[in-house]
Amino acid sequence: MGVNIVINPSHPEILALAQTLATEGVPQDARLIYRARNSVYALSLPDGTAVNIKAFRPPSAPNAYIYRHLRKSKAERSYINSMHLIRLGFGSPEPLAYIEISHCGRLRESYYLSRQIEDADDLRRWERKADAEPLLRALAEEIKKMHRAGVLHKDFSPGNILYRRTPAGYSFYLIDVNRMRFGVHSRQAQLGMFAVVNIDSEEETRRLARYYGECAGIDPELCAEHAAGLLRSYIHRKHRNKTLKKLLPKHK
Repeated sequence: MGVNIVINPSHPEILALAQTLATEGVPQDARLIYRARNSVYALSLPDGTAVNIKAFRPPSAPNAYIYRHLRKSKAERSYINSMHLIRLGFGSPEPLAYIEISHCGRLRESYYLSRQIEDADDLRRWERKADAEPLLRALAEEIKKMHRAGVLHKDFSPGNILYRRTPAGYSFYLIDVNRMRFGVHSRQAQLGMFAVVNIDSEEETRRLARYYGECAGIDPELCAEHAAGLLRSYIHRKHRNKTLKKLLPKHK
């Protein structure tokens, strides 16, 4: 078994937790806060630091080889991309460490550790928030800054955008950042971020796209129409894939 532990040099105190994850798995006193394809746990260190542990689902057999030899793991990409976002001046939970556990030349388990953002909310169902309009206008400005910096988040969904209210307005923090690209200045590619920004409401997707167009100097209605088209295409693909999955024979 091979273990690779990378620690943020500013946080050597995280090494003990990283070693525990590598040898014993997630500590019993960690609290599960999210479970779907991957699992996220919250844990307080002895010094009071609140840490999030993201445990990635073990990859399929082909990907287990690819992530070990040909491509960076999701844990490593999460760590690197968060570091890069922060260097560029964008918000993201501070990366603390990542751990990769391999067996027989294949990646078996991986973890990403970050500092928990306290008192933050996500953007799910933003239309129900009392301050939805100023919040969305602030988000549109943040998206404009991201695009001018060449930052492309390929999973820009409401659950992956955290925010906090501040005396000056709002601070935003991007999470689930293993699928990101930098140095992207194609307008077509950048607008692709609107495809999943609110899959529950085309009207709200259009609304945010209009605000973005206004602050980015693009025709707001053209932005809104393009964003709505991206959303419809995404939903169509999602339904098609779901139907195909039902038709495929199930393996016992």
